[in-house]
Amino acid sequence: MAMIWGLPTAACARAAANVSLFVDIATMSPPSGVTTIVTEGWSQKGVGSGRYVFDPRVDQAWVQRFPRSSAVTVDGRGFRLDQVGGNVRQYGAVGDDRQDDTAAINEALSRGGTVVLPGPATYRVTGCLLMPVDATRLQFEASVTLHTSAWQFRGSQIPFGNAIHVTGDDCEITGAGPSSIIRNDRSDANGIGFLHCGGGRVASLSLQGGKDRLSAITDDTFQSGISIVNDPASNRRGRTSRTIVEDCMITDWMQYGINLYGALVRDVVLRRNTITQNGRKGDRESVGSGIAITRGVGPIEVEDNTITRNKGCGIFISSAGVQIERVVIVNNEIAYNGLDGVCCSEERNFGAVATIGVRGVTLSKNRIENNGATGVRAGTYDGVGSITGLSILDNRIANNRKSGLLLQANADPARGVDATVSGNQFIANSDYGIAVGLNRIGLRHDGNRFDRNRLGDSVDHRSGTARRLIDR
Repeated sequence: MAMIWGLPTAACARAAANVSLFVDIATMSPPSGVTTIVTEGWSQKGVGSGRYVFDPRVDQAWVQRFPRSSAVTVDGRGFRLDQVGGNVRQYGAVGDDRQDDTAAINEALSRGGTVVLPGPATYRVTGCLLMPVDATRLQFEASVTLHTSAWQFRGSQIPFGNAIHVTGDDCEITGAGPSSIIRNDRSDANGIGFLHCGGGRVASLSLQGGKDRLSAITDDTFQSGISIVNDPASNRRGRTSRTIVEDCMITDWMQYGINLYGALVRDVVLRRNTITQNGRKGDRESVGSGIAITRGVGPIEVEDNTITRNKGCGIFISSAGVQIERVVIVNNEIAYNGLDGVCCSEERNFGAVATIGVRGVTLSKNRIENNGATGVRAGTYDGVGSITGLSILDNRIANNRKSGLLLQANADPARGVDATVSGNQFIANSDYGIAVGLNRIGLRHDGNRFDRNRLGDSVDHRSGTARRLIDR
């Protein structure tokens, strides 16, 4: 008959060692009939209690791989935690902001399942937390801070710098709201990164970048709140990064709030997030845009977010040489950013090439106000790129320091801009409501309202002479 051995049992009471703790299992010689050991803690009573089962596969090699959740007793019998995942305190994490809890949390994550960071606590992490197993879930309770100082850039992207580094498909990192915090401390790593994998979900977290304790590095792949990078050359399985990021506060990162990069970053939804105060003024290498969408990304939905007071653009879009398709930006507040509210730009400096560009960007029902340059800028430059199927519909574009909308294009008709602008309000912008540059710009417009734009409602340079754009 199987026996359970633990503190409440007579067998445990007769044992010489304090077998109430996991760390003492290796010093025990339980009776041969014992198949389960129940503890009252990992290294102290009341913290990290667990149930350990006999498993003939558990030997010293197993224990070397999983030293915090398995042990071999004095008489050579192997026991392991009877679950995957679980409470990180069952692996020896303390959460006192003094002990380094990296190894404990990583072992909890190593076999997948649901891993819980219980609170209130501050877990100090000095290495990257790895999520290699598909469908792993890392769950922050309320009043939990993950204090990360994980990685410094040494001139190479290998190893890749994410404080929480996700390579498994369909993984989740979720919190309980604003008191579930990832706090970066002098690390160049991204807060959460999905790298060449099938994506997942991030929800209800506060990601704090700590930009005032950093200098920006030259590689803007790093130092962002959330990074989703998925390139076909590095993802042999071809899984697309279907990812939802929702209900998060993302603030004070040096480069981007959210960075989307690569032709397999598709079907991403960004909704109900607050993305604010990213980028540091005076640091030349700090880009500081709220959201960056580059190199083949799409379809993407950006909905109901607050994107404000970032150093650079609110949203920046560029093909970087790989076609971008279907980016829908709807019902966001995009305000008080240092440069353009929304910028869609094809430039050689950004990696754009002659025959590839951006197709199918829609801006609808957004409030694009008080930005430091134009409200919306779309342009092709340097003889490269194209922007087609741009739809700007029913937005309020007001009080921006340059024009409400600026369209610019290359001379080559195949590398121009094609846009529909309808039903928008252009109010009190410091230059024009709409400004249209020279060269190949296809524009359909109707039903727009103009009020108090400083230089006038509109100006159209396509004929070579500045004239008013007549809105039907």
